[in-house]
Amino acid sequence: MEQKNFNQNKSKKTKILVTAVSLSIIILIVLMGPVNALSIAFDGINANPYEVNQNVNFNASIGLNSNEKVTFDNLTLVLDLDKKKEKVICIFDVDGNIISGCNGINITLVSNTLTPSYGYLEGDGSLIYNININVKQSDLTIGNNKFYLVADTDAGKVSSPKENIVVKPSTPANGENSPVEKTKGKNK
Repeated sequence: MEQKNFNQNKSKKTKILVTAVSLSIIILIVLMGPVNALSIAFDGINANPYEVNQNVNFNASIGLNSNEKVTFDNLTLVLDLDKKKEKVICIFDVDGNIISGCNGINITLVSNTLTPSYGYLEGDGSLIYNININVKQSDLTIGNNKFYLVADTDAGKVSSPKENIVVKPSTPANGENSPVEKTKGKNK
């Protein structure tokens, strides 16, 4: 009789464990769905610091894996301004049209190799955007500025890894206000 109770308890514990593991796997698959469908990458970001009078110009690509369908609600470029302790939120649509918050930022859809299908974009392809940030007109600060791109889709939000833009003060040209001009003739 004791053996029978022992086997029944063991069987119940095994069923509970199997159910818990199965539910965990299903939850992980559901949560990872949008992450596997999209990938976001940047190209052309200068590793050297940009000067205040320069433009930051780079490409952002959003790749869609084959056999996936996605509806984009919008895309958001987030500038995480280190010194100001604030974020600039630049929202644009899938065609690169600015929706809000993009002061000093121009976005152009360069390429769309995805297939439109009943309100979705599908296929093995990508959206490529050229992003140009005018440092003077934007809210970028001198120092480190992190940024990332968020794709807001029907399957959830997918974020790129954070990238870094370093801005340094402009180097003055030789002229009246340059440090070189101010020291001329003083050592005579």
